[in-house]
Amino acid sequence: GANLTGSSFKGADLRDVDFRGAVLTDAKFKGADLRGAIFTGAAMQRTRFQNADLRASDLRGVDLQDATLNRAHLDGAHLFQAKLQTTRMEGTIPAAGTLRAWSMATCLAGGREHAPR
Repeated sequence: GANLTGSSFKGADLRDVDFRGAVLTDAKFKGADLRGAIFTGAAMQRTRFQNADLRASDLRGVDLQDATLNRAHLDGAHLFQAKLQTTRMEGTIPAAGTLRAWSMATCLAGGREHAPR
């Protein structure tokens, strides 16, 4: 995949874009429309998704350690086996029951540690 380390996609319309295998470490997707985007196999440590629309996106098995998903919209996103250690998720909108499918050791939201129920 493409090396997009540190790239900024602020406010971009990236619906249904295929990022499979891309290196997106430290990339910024603030306010981006990523509905239906595919991220499987992408390297995404420390990636920022503040206010991003990730509805129906494919994040299965993706490593999002130290990423920021504050106020991201994740309804319908596929997150099976996503790694969310130390991922910031303040104000994130997940689909009902989605948290049970996530694989996380620690998820920081509002400065408090919590785990899925």
